[in-house]
Amino acid sequence: MKIFMKKKMFAALLLTLPLLALSGCGESEKEVSTIQIDAQGEVKSVVFDEFGESYYNIDELKEMAVSEIENFNADYISPRVFFEDASLSDDGSSVKLSMNYKSAKDYADFNDTMLFFGTVEEANNKGYTISDRLHGRDGNAIDLSIISDHPERHVVITNERANIIAPFNIDYMTDGVELNGKKEAVLSEVTDETVQLLLSK
Repeated sequence: MKIFMKKKMFAALLLTLPLLALSGCGESEKEVSTIQIDAQGEVKSVVFDEFGESYYNIDELKEMAVSEIENFNADYISPRVFFEDASLSDDGSSVKLSMNYKSAKDYADFNDTMLFFGTVEEANNKGYTISDRLHGRDGNAIDLSIISDHPERHVVITNERANIIAPFNIDYMTDGVELNGKKEAVLSEVTDETVQLLLSK
């Protein structure tokens, strides 16, 4: 768990495979790392990873996480990143880390990664290009007029592989994305470096 020592190493935790199998009651129970974005753009991340107790106990891990957050927030007038909780699984083999961010940009900056949430127009202004290879729930390619005629639609752009829980329905997506319901995208099978999710509004 030395990933807490530096932000880049900390980011490596968030890029681990989102599915981590834990055994319990004779069956395999899947714990899924998620990045949840609300309609105001605030982000909650929940990460599951293996826990090496030979390095740290859970209290030391919490202290390290809080220290990293305090160092990051020191550059801002008001806090941008918040520690919520860190807990061990019942058998002590994995850790669950929950954190909150004021925006997708704060998440990206803290974890040295890519996460954008905003409108198509805002994405274009930031230098992103909405892919013409997105497809809908039915597998059909996107009609490009949907992008050009609706700059107010929201889009999520990321290179993460945790599940993304969007604030609005996911209408179009990068190849390899699987949907769990209408708002959750499973990214573990995506082969493209960047994932784009075009939302319903």
